[in-house]
Amino acid sequence: MNEGKGPMKKMFLCLFFLVFFLATVAEDCLGQSNPLVGTWELVSAKRTFRDGSFDEWVPAKNGGRGMKIYNETHYSLIGREIDGSFMATMAGSYVVNGNTSTAQIEFSLRPSWRDKKFVITFSIEGDTCRFTYVSPFDKAKVEDVFRRVK
Repeated sequence: MNEGKGPMKKMFLCLFFLVFFLATVAEDCLGQSNPLVGTWELVSAKRTFRDGSFDEWVPAKNGGRGMKIYNETHYSLIGREIDGSFMATMAGSYVVNGNTSTAQIEFSLRPSWRDKKFVITFSIEGDTCRFTYVSPFDKAKVEDVFRRVK
């Protein structure tokens, strides 16, 4: 009578550990599903215009400061010049798919920026994130480097 209980018990234990393992892996994956979540400080920004000219902004060299803050569904970006004036302010929703983020500008001090959508490609290495995109305003190619704030 006890012959069938041993294999059933082993199968139940294997099933339990399999479910536990899969739940742990799923939790790890879900926790890492959006690597942008957090606070990022601008290290440098480069804009290359269609005619080949470019400008660079390096806060450590030029003064000013820039910061991006992401939660799971929304972002905000603020940048100020050395004199304290705002050069960029925007916030809105975004979606991440792989290494691409599609952002919708919902709020901005510049009315012409509102209701614009743009696609950003990003790569993260350690605490450094590189964003590349085409500006929806002047079609310049933008390369921003941010460092995660701890």
